[in-house]
Amino acid sequence: MKAGKINWIILSSKDRGTTYGVGTFIKNLSTGLAASANINVSVIEIGISDSNEPTIIKEAKITYFKIPSIKYPGVAPNTVGYQTKLAKSIVHFVKAHILPDSENIVHLNFVFQYFIGSEFARQMNCKIIFTQHLFIYDFPDPLKGKDIEKLTYDLVDHFVTVTQHGKVHLMKKKIPSEKITVIYNGMDHNGLIQKTEKKVLIEKYGLNENENIVLYSGRVDEIKGLEYLSKAFNLLLQSNKNCRLVIAGDGEMDNLIKWTRPFSTHVSILGFIPLADILGLYSMATIGVISSLEEHCSYVALEMMHCGLPVVATKVGGLAELFQHNQNALLVKMTKAKANQYGLIPDTEMMADCMKKLINNAEIRNLISNNSLARAKSIFTSQTMVQEYLKVASNM
Repeated sequence: MKAGKINWIILSSKDRGTTYGVGTFIKNLSTGLAASANINVSVIEIGISDSNEPTIIKEAKITYFKIPSIKYPGVAPNTVGYQTKLAKSIVHFVKAHILPDSENIVHLNFVFQYFIGSEFARQMNCKIIFTQHLFIYDFPDPLKGKDIEKLTYDLVDHFVTVTQHGKVHLMKKKIPSEKITVIYNGMDHNGLIQKTEKKVLIEKYGLNENENIVLYSGRVDEIKGLEYLSKAFNLLLQSNKNCRLVIAGDGEMDNLIKWTRPFSTHVSILGFIPLADILGLYSMATIGVISSLEEHCSYVALEMMHCGLPVVATKVGGLAELFQHNQNALLVKMTKAKANQYGLIPDTEMMADCMKKLINNAEIRNLISNNSLARAKSIFTSQTMVQEYLKVASNM
């Protein structure tokens, strides 16, 4: 794009993905872009529930367009007709409040944002960036009449994927290599300083400072592998009784309660908790565990790395790029299986052994902690991420 004023319009959607990883990505990217004098950053938040009318809020050089869930008489939600009508309403509203005579970038983060992206493309001159945060497995039934994934990919001018693993996936979808750029997620290390004190966490969540805390942070979904983490932790307890699995996140709680019932006196399920409390837990925990069945550039992984928390992680997808076995994490091998739609399960005995090894050996924990912190500060920063996105924009 030409040097000059740019309207960078980022699409966000209210769901668990934006509450967790994608939301952290949008926060870091929008804050970094807003520091550029020639970029006007807008974030369109779709599906908010605290207002019945579209509203505009300006914070720290970022304009937030907050779009509530809208009902259209005679139009069923989650259908092509509904999405098309909603897209027209959103673009009409946003267009009236962005700077004219500027270059426009519309930034998609999910394929189902195709309808809004295509409406922007129809109503005004713009370039479209799509950041691939996850792989597509299925759509709600009403949308199956259209291949939304293909339509999205045909619309996009340039693709960003957050791992080399993701680039391979896009190339299998017939996306030309020259249209794909790998940009790892990043975060502001200094933004992780405000954390809740240990004594407050102990009182607030009923924790015991003398126990070894094994921390899971993130969504409670099948893809996060908590069923297998629960099995591995139960094995760990056979030799390490003084351990507690702390799970910070919400989602599919019924299954989680079932999986953790065999060791219910050794688990604390906290639900969704404030970021300051999460950061405090990263400092308080003995180790962190990421048990995902599929993952890209996990912000939970980056948070743990930036906080120097020793990690046991599954050797899958992007985790195998973020972490190096025996260097800045212990990685658990995966085996092919038909037990889930992802076709992989972790070796639970190996996961238990890795947790035991880290818990019992302070020297290894310190080595991994120091290496994680150094790698995070050198590679996975918001400054690096933003500069790479600016390069993409300049070449479009």
